[in-house]
Amino acid sequence: MQKGKSIVALLSRRFLTGKSKSGFLSFISLISLFGVGLGVAALVTVMAVMEGFETKLHSLITGTHSHIILYSAKNIIRDPEQLEKRLRDEFSDIVAVAPYVFSEVMIAYRGKIMGSLIEGIDREGAERTTKVIERISRGEFPERGRAVAPSAEGRLPTIVLGSVVAEELGVEVGKEVSVVSPYFDQGTLEPRSRRFLVSGILSTGMYEYDSKYSLIDVGEAVDFFQLPLRSASALRIKTKDPALSSRLVPKVKAFLGFPYNVRDWSELNQNLLYAIKLQKAVIFIVLTAIILVAAFNIMSTLVILMDEKKREMAILKAMGLA
Repeated sequence: MQKGKSIVALLSRRFLTGKSKSGFLSFISLISLFGVGLGVAALVTVMAVMEGFETKLHSLITGTHSHIILYSAKNIIRDPEQLEKRLRDEFSDIVAVAPYVFSEVMIAYRGKIMGSLIEGIDREGAERTTKVIERISRGEFPERGRAVAPSAEGRLPTIVLGSVVAEELGVEVGKEVSVVSPYFDQGTLEPRSRRFLVSGILSTGMYEYDSKYSLIDVGEAVDFFQLPLRSASALRIKTKDPALSSRLVPKVKAFLGFPYNVRDWSELNQNLLYAIKLQKAVIFIVLTAIILVAAFNIMSTLVILMDEKKREMAILKAMGLA
């Protein structure tokens, strides 16, 4: 058996190296083999990197905004606790529900103004449905301030700014900013404004979020935007698995009906996810083309070598080795 293997190995080396006149073909064959190996390695490496990047991106998206967002056509959800109970009783795939308040505002600091989408959240709800607390790179979670009375000292409410927002404004933790709402106070023509103390910087690693979002306490948001007590702008819904959210959305819509609207994380970020999917497809096609070119080179080289080795192959066949 060992002798048979040594003969096969010897013949393989002789046929691959060939005679001096076919040395160039052997060189081309080795280059083609190297090209196939390199192409396959590049394909596996790039696809693995893209899969890891996509998984990380999904984690960032769901960790910031949870799996499903529930809105109301009336802009306000007046009974979030009752709605949460209905959802938890009806759908076993729902793990947690948390109400929150959001609105577009302008943030001003030393003559600089920047638009932001401010969200009012509470620590318990954020921990149940998101990982936003882990994304606060510097400082602390926002807290509600005490009302400043003329005869007593008060404490300003705090705000967490997105890292790009803070960088554009040139503000650091511990500085005061003015938040201006586009809504007017009752009986006046002046927009609502309030001073906040920057308590932290939000850094998700995604420019789209870091350049747009800011966080304050949910109670402070309800008071600032003059919403009814215990109301919310939307609900965050966390499911057992992010992959379940797309199948759960139509069921929740059918269960709640008007005026509620439901969207999952993939729908809210479909442009970004589509771009990544398209990029993966293009990379796969390009690297596959490289492998195919190298494979055709090997095939053509082998055909030429077989034509040259007809006599040797006939001798081996007559000897019973083929």
